[in-house]
Amino acid sequence: MTSVLLIESEIIFGSFLEDALKKCGFDADMALNGTKGWERLLSKKYDIVIMEVFP
Repeated sequence: MTSVLLIESEIIFGSFLEDALKKCGFDADMALNGTKGWERLLSKKYDIVIMEVFP
């Protein structure tokens, strides 16, 4: 399974994207800022990192 880290400061939008990625079969995690994202990157290997999506 492809693992995705989503770094998004807008919690509602980020949660929506995280749920959508999971429904599409991705192992998705979300971090609310770069510091938390970096912590997650150090604790788990991700295949893809998506940072600050601008709708």
